[in-house]
Formats: sequence, structure tokens, C-alpha cells
Amino acid sequence: MKQLVFTGASDARMVKAVVARSSGGDVLGCHIVMSSGMRVVNSDHHICYVNSGSSFRAELIVVYDVGYLSANKLCAVLKLRSKGYFITDASFCPVKRVSFNVAEPEYNLVLCDKVNMLVETNGAVGISDVIRYACKLICSHFADLGGSV
Repeated sequence: MKQLVFTGASDARMVKAVVARSSGGDVLGCHIVMSSGMRVVNSDHHICYVNSGSSFRAELIVVYDVGYLSANKLCAVLKLRSKGYFITDASFCPVKRVSFNVAEPEYNLVLCDKVNMLVETNGAVGISDVIRYACKLICSHFADLGGSV
């Protein structure tokens, strides 16, 4: 459950969802039913297996935030008691990894460097959005230092 990735447009900070399976088989992210506008990014993610003749049902509380919240902090923020809930740590960072290196351009017609970037996300945001946001952060950082970009 901890590795499920949710995205979408919702005015609420918390959204309730339900995942259920009444027959035997795999329970996947695509079996989660949520309010309109929200979706599971990794819908093929395996949640559990249900034996034939058994059923599975769970209610989920999906929270929108930034950064990282431990399970204890999440309980305090949501004012939940742990009884009846299986609470996990929550990572709200859609960027898994970023690396870059600066290289000389293949054609030295202009005096500039070439930047090679590797950006890996969990699928909740597009890579172009991540790069655009990173460029804005870098520009604001240099503007705060009194430089110009």
C-alpha cells in the first residue's frame, strides 16, 4: 500500500477511497475506487492476493501534502487514533532521482556548455514539469543572491 501513487485534482486535503475484491485473485491498484478527478498512477501495483471463497475490503484515506510525514506525525496531523487503521509513513515527493553532468557541446560554435540530465519520477508528475520547476527554483536562488539569470 505504501508504494501506491495517487494523483489528480481535488479541493480536499484528504480523499477517501475503497478497494474491494469479492472473488479470489490479485488485488491491484486499479481496483481502488476514488472520487472523480483522482486516480492511481501505478494501477498495476500488487496490493495483496485473495484466496477463492474469501473477500477483501479496505477503506483508504489518501492525503495530499508535501515532503515526508512519519506515521506518528500523520496520526497527529489527521487527528486519528491508530485503532482500526493501518497507518504508514507517507512520502509526498514525486521525484525519485535527479542527476546531471556538464559536458562540452558537440559543436563548439557558441560558447556554452551542454547539460545532460537524468530525471526519474514516480509518474505523478511529468518530467518536463519537474525540469521547469527546477529551473524556476534555480533562477529564484540566483535572484536572491543578487545575480541575474
